[in-house]
Amino acid sequence: MQNKEDRSQEELLLEIKKLRTQLAETKEHGQLHYEALLAQEQVTTILKSFTDPFFIFDNMWKVIHMNQKAEQLLRKNRDDLIGKIYWDVFPDAVDTISYRELHRAMAEQVAVSYEQFYPTLNMWFEARCYPFKDGIFVFFMDINEHKRTEKLVLESEKKFKAISSSAKDAIIMMDNEGNISYWNEAAEKIFGYSVQEALGKELHTFLAPKKYHDAYRRGIHIFKATGSGPVIGKMLELEAVKKDGTGFPIELSVSAVKIDEKWHAIGIVRDITQRKKAEEERETLIRELQDALAERKKAQQELEETIERLEAYTTRVNTLMVTMLKQVTNKKTNIVILDITGVAADVEFAEPLVDIARLSKLLGATCIVTGIKSEAVRKLADLGISLAPITTERSLKEGLQYTIAIVEENEDDGGENGK
Repeated sequence: MQNKEDRSQEELLLEIKKLRTQLAETKEHGQLHYEALLAQEQVTTILKSFTDPFFIFDNMWKVIHMNQKAEQLLRKNRDDLIGKIYWDVFPDAVDTISYRELHRAMAEQVAVSYEQFYPTLNMWFEARCYPFKDGIFVFFMDINEHKRTEKLVLESEKKFKAISSSAKDAIIMMDNEGNISYWNEAAEKIFGYSVQEALGKELHTFLAPKKYHDAYRRGIHIFKATGSGPVIGKMLELEAVKKDGTGFPIELSVSAVKIDEKWHAIGIVRDITQRKKAEEERETLIRELQDALAERKKAQQELEETIERLEAYTTRVNTLMVTMLKQVTNKKTNIVILDITGVAADVEFAEPLVDIARLSKLLGATCIVTGIKSEAVRKLADLGISLAPITTERSLKEGLQYTIAIVEENEDDGGENGK
């Protein structure tokens, strides 16, 4: 729009130059005064058509024309400037960019443009200057608002860069064509690519595994047209690829922004490798705890069953012990045989066994235990149980043979005593 306005101004200036030349020629050749007045009126009409503030210098830097908007912007009346040397009225403008550029335009006969802050008026100006044979046209405008906006934009950019450079998450921007247009320091660390390597690359084929490429190609056209897509406005856990080809888990948050009527996407990427590892370790620990609890429950059940069996066994042993002791007491038997073949030798079993043997011995009977192995005897000894009061045999047959031998021996002793 500004270029169109500039071209219009240039066309009008050319017409003014032409009319001024005609006016000079008219005066030089003594043509009718009417034609001179007509040319002057046309120049005045054209100058009034300019909407921007402007003034005209002659080649001695005197102001020969200015419009009302120029008066308002410079805060000067026409009478304060017309016929005056501009640099005398505004001495603080000497040796500034406007002074240098205007003199360059006059000396080289080239159009110039520049921006300048003028402290006296506390204002930013944009000027466009067009020299002609006898002077120079200067169009200028107040760009204070533009400069304030520009300053805010620059400050916002600085803040954004400061935030993004200190962020631990990768901040990546994708333009309307799907290419990377912004890449912060965290993105360099996470993916391994420098800014120079990443900018301009097609984002998805550059950073995503091949399994996502088809979905991206289907969705990019919709995003370019509408700014929407399956990942926009969501927090997703996906997989990405580093520079060295290593795949790793990421957490991705994507939002869409419209810049110059085109949709762009901003993604925040977090490497969740350690979090996933911790989750896996936690799940493994939970499984191990569950297995341990199951084993403990199983062991508890087995223990309870063992206790029940021992209680039943102890009851039978106690009953047996009472019966045998009665028999021994009543002299109905002198030998007690206990066969424990297949019975585990442990403390719960050995203690009542020893008690039976000890009491039997006190009552004058012999206690023979059969079916006990030598390693069981050693095991009981390790548990602090001594089978000293007990006569042990390895099998029931051997125990019976031993019993017969004792009986026969006793009978022989009895016969000799009778003699």
